[in-house]
Amino acid sequence: MRCLRAAEPLVERGGDWAMLAEAWAALGGEGHDEARRCAEEAVAHGGAEAWLYREAAAVHARALGDPTGARLALDRGFEALAAEPGARARDRCALAGGYVDLLGDRDAARRCLEEEGAASVDDLCALAQGYVEYLGDGATARALIERAMALADEAAPADVGGVSWTLANAHRHALGDRDAAWRVLERGLERATTVAGCLRIACAVASHAQAEPARRPFELSCVTRAESRIVGTDDWIAIADAWHEHRGAPADVRRCLEQALAGRPDAAERARIAFGYRHWLGDAVSADRLSPRGLAPAALVVRNRRLEEWEADPAGLLDWLRGRITPKALATMSVADFGSDRDTHLAALRDIVETGLIPQPLAWHPREVLAITRWLDGEKTDHAARAFACTVLCLDAAGPVYRDGHEPTPALLLESCLALGGEAVARAVGLMVTLAEAFEDYRHELGFAYLGLILAAAARDPHDPRLARLAEMPIATEVDARHGPWRSLSEDLLAWPSRDDPSLAHLATIAARVRGRGDLKG
Repeated sequence: MRCLRAAEPLVERGGDWAMLAEAWAALGGEGHDEARRCAEEAVAHGGAEAWLYREAAAVHARALGDPTGARLALDRGFEALAAEPGARARDRCALAGGYVDLLGDRDAARRCLEEEGAASVDDLCALAQGYVEYLGDGATARALIERAMALADEAAPADVGGVSWTLANAHRHALGDRDAAWRVLERGLERATTVAGCLRIACAVASHAQAEPARRPFELSCVTRAESRIVGTDDWIAIADAWHEHRGAPADVRRCLEQALAGRPDAAERARIAFGYRHWLGDAVSADRLSPRGLAPAALVVRNRRLEEWEADPAGLLDWLRGRITPKALATMSVADFGSDRDTHLAALRDIVETGLIPQPLAWHPREVLAITRWLDGEKTDHAARAFACTVLCLDAAGPVYRDGHEPTPALLLESCLALGGEAVARAVGLMVTLAEAFEDYRHELGFAYLGLILAAAARDPHDPRLARLAEMPIATEVDARHGPWRSLSEDLLAWPSRDDPSLAHLATIAARVRGRGDLKG
């Protein structure tokens, strides 16, 4: 209970209230009153997030035995979505499911699904699935899908692949009509005028062909058709990737990569072509001749200032983590984006672990799964994997290619390093020095790098005499709900050690400013 009470001041959004409500409810007894209060707070902070109202309603209905409270939560959600012009049909379906699953109220569910405003293929198909799943109403679902079909006929060429996949799924899963699903995909391929559209259809066909292997020739014909739509080097690389992904002949992969090379690719494109030779064809010799796998951290990060008394260590933490991340962890990371492009992500991750080099620019593979992995949380979190992801992202953000949205990353890294122990924290100090010396003065991330260094050093020794001088640097600005980990770390590593120690007043001041969301300037 003490832990839950201590967590409450750190709540920053409705989802936090929902998690607290579930935790209190699990305790039973007097925890139920607290669970009720937190569930009500989740509803009050729900905004247009349908899942929050459903989670709060589930606490009321299942843990507290309070169907009236559950209904109030769902009704608040209905009102919030009705007032939100851009509310998605999937959110209304989520509320409809709450009414049915928690209260058995099919009339209220129908009211959610009948809300006006569905004007896209995605929305109409989502509602159709809702009518089938929650009301068993196939007739209305079919009418909605017919409306979606009419919209799809007017879709822009760039959207044909996506809407065709959505419609095929609706026919197969909502209506149980496999033949109609295949007709939709065949029509989509006829209308696709771009490489991306043809390859999107190929992926849709592959997903449907898992249950019908006889359709595999259709899958490969989509890639063949994509070749007739090629306009440049990027298209040749994409089609080489597609031949590999859809298990085409290696000769086709090589042919497309050779065509990409003939188009005078730039450095980034050469890196992608080299990736293809290495991982799609197993031709490391050709790959190494075309492009290096990446840059060593010391070569990637350019020093723009020198922090006296501190030693930068660009590679120390990365190298330490490379020796501790397991093949299983890499495999888990590779499927973080809902399993999309698993093999390509995994190959890119293995390259970094094996070489210690960071690809430049850091491409979508593996940047996307690294970015997702950094947000892992909970008791079962693999902190070596999470720290690895954060370390690569930090180094990349400090490199020559501008990246935004990485202000929370050093804090997430420190959380995992604290879980991994003293050696990880010590090496994190060297990385934070590297970041603080690398970011140029105009970069928003510089202040967070200074704050990260203070926190990492304080975790090792809050009485480190260098901290008082470092606290005079321009630290961080706008520490708000987007940067929650910074606030909790500041409480644990700065506020707590300084409570009864006047000699650490500089740490207490920083913690107070972080807590107050103020402009932290020494």
